[in-house]
Amino acid sequence: MIHGIFKILLLPLLLTSGEARNISYTLGEESWLRLSGTSSVNCFECISISESAKGNMEVVTDESEDIITFSNALLNISVKSFDCLNPRLTKDMQNTLGVEKHPNISIELLEVFNSETTTQNGSGMINAMISIKLNGYRKVVEIPVKWTAVEEDKYRFSGSGALRMSDFGISPPSPMFGLIKVNNEIQISFNLSVSVEKV
Repeated sequence: MIHGIFKILLLPLLLTSGEARNISYTLGEESWLRLSGTSSVNCFECISISESAKGNMEVVTDESEDIITFSNALLNISVKSFDCLNPRLTKDMQNTLGVEKHPNISIELLEVFNSETTTQNGSGMINAMISIKLNGYRKVVEIPVKWTAVEEDKYRFSGSGALRMSDFGISPPSPMFGLIKVNNEIQISFNLSVSVEKV
């Protein structure tokens, strides 16, 4: 039986198992995405603060498998929006991410499953399958996500997962004329404020 976030998110929208519904969503301006990692000398993080964005997605629930599948739940993030708090590192990172040929990072929510709920404070955990397209390469990853019901039809989602730059055809940058070596693995973290409404 669908439980946890499935009930909290979808009962107000009157979704029936196996039935596809269109839902509009709005991403709040307080949302952010962060890329962080380590180098041979220190740690670094590059943050993109979201602008308000709107879109429509299709949602299908499967009560027997406890899964919700999404279509068109897409977020495009400008590579130039990332700020590494160091002008040289920011420029190197943007170039490394292929900003000239691929100016956007595309993140698409494919499905969520295995929900757990803490009813006392309206929060819980889900597993999310997410497609990430970066530098012209696409990879699907599973990321644990914490959700919180902020108010009616408004939710906050946060989570993080590890990525390897080489999976996206990227060689880690070497700032300061190669004196600093950035490690291949980076962490992608997000904190999203999302409002939903049935179309």
